[in-house]
Amino acid sequence: MDSKEFSSKIRELFIRIRKIRKTSHFEGSLKGMFPVLNYLNDNESLDITPTMLENNLCVSSARIARVLNQLEKKKLVLRTKSKNDGRKTIIILTKEGKDIVLKHHEIVDYYLKKALMNLTEEDMNSFLNVLEHMVLNLIEGEEDNVKII
Repeated sequence: MDSKEFSSKIRELFIRIRKIRKTSHFEGSLKGMFPVLNYLNDNESLDITPTMLENNLCVSSARIARVLNQLEKKKLVLRTKSKNDGRKTIIILTKEGKDIVLKHHEIVDYYLKKALMNLTEEDMNSFLNVLEHMVLNLIEGEEDNVKII
């Protein structure tokens, strides 16, 4: 199988995975918001600003503003002013937000456990090894900056 066929098969499999995930408990109301929630949860010790979210998640300022507005309406995040610099807005994950992240992690863990159910330890290690190589290849080629449009 050449790389073009392999890419096609990978895309096909990811599409099938996405269709399976459509049954997720959070697809509708929180779709697309988990990268922000996870980033806030994983970096709780930092004073996270909207600009930090934009830069670290590679998302536009407009998209971050929309997501934060929606999360704030759902009482999953709070916006406060920085103690060090009153001009900066700091984003904080609320208890409700932390609970949603935890529930999301439980659901992801469930699906991963189900997906890995019949794989041997050797299969799983091989899979991780291949993924690590793929990530390294992408990191090494990061300067490529391929433009689609």
